[in-house]
Amino acid sequence: MGVSTTEEVRDGGVSTESKAPRAGLDRIIAEGYTLMVISDTAKAFSIQYSMLTLTGIWPKKNPSIVYRIRTLLSWISALGIYTIMLIELIHDIHSFTKLPETLYIMATYMGFIIKLLVFSYRKKELLNIIKFLKDPIFKSYPEDLDHHMAKSIKQSVLLASIYRVCVVGLVLCYVIYPILDHKPLPFPLPYDLGKYTLIMYTLQMIGESFSAVNNISLDLMYTCLMGIIAAQLDILSEKITRLEQNDTELTNLSILNELNETAIEKLKNCVKHHMAIISMVNSLERVFTIALFGQFVTSAIVICNTIFDFVL
Repeated sequence: MGVSTTEEVRDGGVSTESKAPRAGLDRIIAEGYTLMVISDTAKAFSIQYSMLTLTGIWPKKNPSIVYRIRTLLSWISALGIYTIMLIELIHDIHSFTKLPETLYIMATYMGFIIKLLVFSYRKKELLNIIKFLKDPIFKSYPEDLDHHMAKSIKQSVLLASIYRVCVVGLVLCYVIYPILDHKPLPFPLPYDLGKYTLIMYTLQMIGESFSAVNNISLDLMYTCLMGIIAAQLDILSEKITRLEQNDTELTNLSILNELNETAIEKLKNCVKHHMAIISMVNSLERVFTIALFGQFVTSAIVICNTIFDFVL
């Protein structure tokens, strides 16, 4: 916007016929993309952060000794239960009635371990994605468009809260069902542990608790970040739509020329916003593609195994 035009308006140099269009221009300029938004994207994955921090999986630059111990426990839990199921699989390899049950749990844990490996390997890039969300380009839009982001955050928090309750219910089921089913352990072992059965029972429940929290939290991280990107796309779409709407609101040529300069700046902002979204999508693909592929493969194995079990 030119300085002379601004001074002319302040000095009352605009004719009476132009005052109404000028008011419209002031409103349009007030919708600039430098307003700080209300919603904080960090709230969308606050529950996942607290859960993964509790188990020691969330990446930290300088973790304490206690945090490293929790991280080690998470890995021991995942690999330990998988090893138990592998031992049971070898023992039941010739029993077609017991094999499907073992394969079901084993395939599920394989998908979880793949996600855990990818998450640990790509942890720096994940932190960069979260840091990138704080970039001004993702926070410079009119406040009345913030409802898209607020809705996405609300849905993510609600979903995480529901799944957190499900984790507690799942762990309780694993504690209770062996007792009701008259089984010595939640995850079967082909050996009689005698007086050490209770110790193994406790260790398996601790391992299952760590693994369940980590597995659910990793899945929620993926859905949460994809929800944030979807909200950013909705915001970008409305920003572009408003450019066209604003062009038709004014008919005064001098003010239209001034408006065009503002529109060009806003269009540049939209282009930068779009490029930033593309960059984030590419980063998400690099971090999560292998993990999701592993999830799909193991899910396919579980489905085939379930059908095989029904046939038997």
